[in-house]
Amino acid sequence: MRLGILAALTFALLAFAACARDPCAGGDAQGHDACLLAQAAQRHDASLCAGVAADALRTVCYTDLARATGDASACARIADNRSAAFCASDAAVAGSDVGGCERVSLPGARDKCLDRLARNLTRADLCGEMAAGGYRDTCAYDISADAEDADACMFIGDAQLRGNCLFMRALSRGDASLCARITDAQWKDWCTLNAAAKAGESATCGSIGNVTVQRLCEQLIAQRNATANGTAQ
Repeated sequence: MRLGILAALTFALLAFAACARDPCAGGDAQGHDACLLAQAAQRHDASLCAGVAADALRTVCYTDLARATGDASACARIADNRSAAFCASDAAVAGSDVGGCERVSLPGARDKCLDRLARNLTRADLCGEMAAGGYRDTCAYDISADAEDADACMFIGDAQLRGNCLFMRALSRGDASLCARITDAQWKDWCTLNAAAKAGESATCGSIGNVTVQRLCEQLIAQRNATANGTAQ
């Protein structure tokens, strides 16, 4: 009798221990994996992801956990290097961790991380840490437009796009001094004309190199002032 009770208690304890290790014990494999994903997310427990049978779902489990917590430590358990890198990228973005982005080993994942974080934090200098090319330039251009930040334009590598960026900031502010940063002489002159005309500053026209554009600048401002004076009278 006593032995039977002890056996029953032992079995119960073993069953309890098994459930503690695997809260999703029982059921089919697909349901078991889905349960572990939910439990790992709820408990923020990466150890539960290890029990997920399907490789793809196990990666999702670790990545979702890293994204939810901003902690990239779970990503180190992912076997596939590319998936692990993008997992670390997601964790860094979630945690606003610049250093986390910089530590991502895969260039594509690192750039994606820096791009997203630069936009979230409105930091064009992070765009400048990306590999040269279209993504870096678009990152800096967009931040410049969203934040009305002329300094962000200077992280753009492509001279034409950088000039366009500075042109737009100069025009929106009526600040011809920004045009001086444009390397293309023609773009610089037209930028100065438009910014000076918006601000109504005829003296600024004198900094335009092309004489024809300079005279046009002075004429436009003179006409605008005359129209304004006539309306005022």
